[in-house]
Amino acid sequence: MEVTRTTEDGLTQEIWSFRCHPNHLMGTIEVSLGQYTLSNRPSKRHKFSTVKQYDAFRPNAKYRKYIDKDDVPMPDEVKQEIIELIKTRIHLVDID
Repeated sequence: MEVTRTTEDGLTQEIWSFRCHPNHLMGTIEVSLGQYTLSNRPSKRHKFSTVKQYDAFRPNAKYRKYIDKDDVPMPDEVKQEIIELIKTRIHLVDID
């Protein structure tokens, strides 16, 4: 699941990708950050180009654009949006 933020001028974009997995032992659903990408472009005619990126599957990546998880901005409104998105994805199946 993703939360995307684009600036009003359309030149900067942030994407947070989250992973959900049930924790049967605790009876909870755990949500973790899978990826974060900050991109920009010189004009709307151009594609977005990655400025910095976090990837949970490559936690020790030392490439030029990769950042540590601690450096990923996580605004409260992004957290709230992912919670609301998860709520919309809950479907009861075969419950009468």
